Amino acid sequence: MIAGIIVMVISVFHSCPVFIVIIFEKSIYLLNLIIHYVASFESFVIRDISFNFYYLITFYLLTITSIIWLKKPNYTKLVVFLLTIILVQLSFIYTKKEIENQQELIVFNARKKTIITTRYGKNISLFTNDSLLKNEPKNSILDAYLVGNFGNLKEINPIKNTLFFNNKKILLIDSGGVYENKIKPDIIILTQSPKINLNRLLEEVRPKVVVADATNSYSFQKYWEASCLQKNIPFHSTREKGYYKIN
Repeated sequence: MIAGIIVMVISVFHSCPVFIVIIFEKSIYLLNLIIHYVASFESFVIRDISFNFYYLITFYLLTITSIIWLKKPNYTKLVVFLLTIILVQLSFIYTKKEIENQQELIVFNARKKTIITTRYGKNISLFTNDSLLKNEPKNSILDAYLVGNFGNLKEINPIKNTLFFNNKKILLIDSGGVYENKIKPDIIILTQSPKINLNRLLEEVRPKVVVADATNSYSFQKYWEASCLQKNIPFHSTREKGYYKIN
């Protein structure tokens, strides 16, 4: 920084001596080397930090009150600072209680793979047909969901044709087009463009909702949407409406 200031000041009046420019150039090069060396340590990089609105407000208050107290300490400012620490602790407790009481099933909007998760509190189970995700569960959509919900990936399972969640029966039909018509599902999930007669299926099982994820072709989804409209059954396309959630 000092070399940079000297170079700028001298350059205003006349050309800067070469040796000062060389010193400035070498100092920038050395600074970049040090930054690159420090950044190469993975332990110094903090990733996937879960943060919500309660944390944001309480940590802002904690930062402000701590600065005010440190600049000119007195008893009143100390009390306010300690109260904000209590607020931070309460935000942690409230967030934990709130998460523990949450349950949901999500059908994600992923084009090349089927991704379905069930969440009970912090514990999240993944259902997918992607072999890479089974071995190395790294996916931008999944990672964002885990971080946003303070979740832990408990298990990874292959896609099943039947799922049960909160007393709801879910029938999943993939490219094989095989399904059990004796099951009367509440929800049908269509993935990977199965070649089925949806009109006949709707008459046989009479589901409450039909969901199509983004692995299905556009033409198939339009046909399915028209079939559901004729039967007065809600149709949810993740390609058009985003992910589908069951609470």
